[in-house]
Amino acid sequence: MKFSGFGYDEPSLTYSHQIKNVIMENKISMSIDSISEKEWEFLEVDMEDDEIKPDDFYKLFQYNPETNEYYDIKY
Repeated sequence: MKFSGFGYDEPSLTYSHQIKNVIMENKISMSIDSISEKEWEFLEVDMEDDEIKPDDFYKLFQYNPETNEYYDIKY
């Protein structure tokens, strides 16, 4: 299954976290694609909005901004 068309807004983030929680609760294998440089450019503009916490976004995509690395969730 592939999810795409993600928008950086509160409804999209909430819905995406709900889906990810179901996946994790059922221990379904999942992979997260890295975000391209071009995609990051668009997201950084959206991250200026105070309504959404960047940490919630990073957690969804399993990305550590301090190390600039993606991580896997081990079951």
